[in-house]
Amino acid sequence: MRIKENFVGKALKENFFQFMDSADRWNILEIVLCCTLICGFFLPVKVTSVAVLVLSLPWFFRPKVYFQRLKWSPVAILFISLFVYAIIGIIYSNDKYEAYKQVEKLFPFVFISLFFSSCHTQFLYAHRQYIYWTLIFASLLVLLYNVIRASFVFDKTYLFVNGYTPFTSLVGLDPVYYSSFVILAYVLLLNIVLTTPLTRVQKILSISALWILAVSVFYVRSRISIAAFLSINFYFLYFLPHPLRVKYFTTAVIILSTLAMAVIFGTEVKVALTRFRFSVLEGAIETRRVEWTATYDVFKEHLLFGTGPGDFQNKLNQKYSRMGFERGIGAFNAHNEYLSQLAKGGIVGGIMFFFIFYFSWLYFWRDRSFIVIAFLILVLMSFTTESMLSRQKGIVFVTFFLCFFEMCGGQKKNRA
Repeated sequence: MRIKENFVGKALKENFFQFMDSADRWNILEIVLCCTLICGFFLPVKVTSVAVLVLSLPWFFRPKVYFQRLKWSPVAILFISLFVYAIIGIIYSNDKYEAYKQVEKLFPFVFISLFFSSCHTQFLYAHRQYIYWTLIFASLLVLLYNVIRASFVFDKTYLFVNGYTPFTSLVGLDPVYYSSFVILAYVLLLNIVLTTPLTRVQKILSISALWILAVSVFYVRSRISIAAFLSINFYFLYFLPHPLRVKYFTTAVIILSTLAMAVIFGTEVKVALTRFRFSVLEGAIETRRVEWTATYDVFKEHLLFGTGPGDFQNKLNQKYSRMGFERGIGAFNAHNEYLSQLAKGGIVGGIMFFFIFYFSWLYFWRDRSFIVIAFLILVLMSFTTESMLSRQKGIVFVTFFLCFFEMCGGQKKNRA
């Protein structure tokens, strides 16, 4: 099978000896570290932590070179400011042990921001396709492994009835985190299909992979992720000329019709459908309402500086107890990143958090990059029902790609 110049196989083959040039070995290492961290998204938390720490490896061997390269961006500065603010919050947190644990989760703010502020941005930008393909292949491999595991180890209906469980049991990811990785992989592959010259076979394979990623988003059944996925696809129509817009819309209708037929005629899916009741949805909405109300009450009581990183969950548990929400005590967080940041950091922390995405949106909107805008839509919508920055996977995912895309946007502007 022939592979064109911009596609993966030939690009890897032709550039291999060039990459082995000693002058670029540290630049190659930076790409390898980025790809390793992306693979760490799908692995246990301890592996992800090691992958984040390893990002600082070049600084130990070439501190002078990397210090000279250091060039701070607004997003990197704000991420590090949030980390410093969390450290200050330890002082007025009553539960010091919990505060230290929460601050420890935020170390990726520093390591990832420092990495992208001092890396060889031109080289990393020129070879960013390796990072894209790592996320795409990792998503497909983990998906394939879990489907096979669910099909052979569990009862066949387990794949459908229990939704996300077999897909995420390998790495212990919640649905919204796993769906976020898969949706971004879908966006990257979609961009490659439309901007890269492909052979007929390559198009068939790529479109098949797109369909698999799209179906997996629906099977995982994270409601906010499905809403974000649909929003991204509708937004994508604005990037297409009119003939392609009609063609893409028609293809989307065919895919959704196929899914509908599977729901109507598939025995296993019927089981899942019968088990899904509106009472379940209503219960989820009521749970979120209680969580958000309790979090807002905590914020009102600690308006300016928040509870600090150590006391938030304790204060939230007290509110749950007063509201009679016993099953939420010690088990449920705010499930809303905006309210969570306000409650933990008060107005001061909320302003820093707001400006991270304000600067990102301004910076990326001028660039009109479909990938970056799709990423922001995905993250900002996910924040409405999940506290993504309360878990390490979410922290690493958001920080890495915000800093990475900001670096790419800066390189585009320099080249222009």
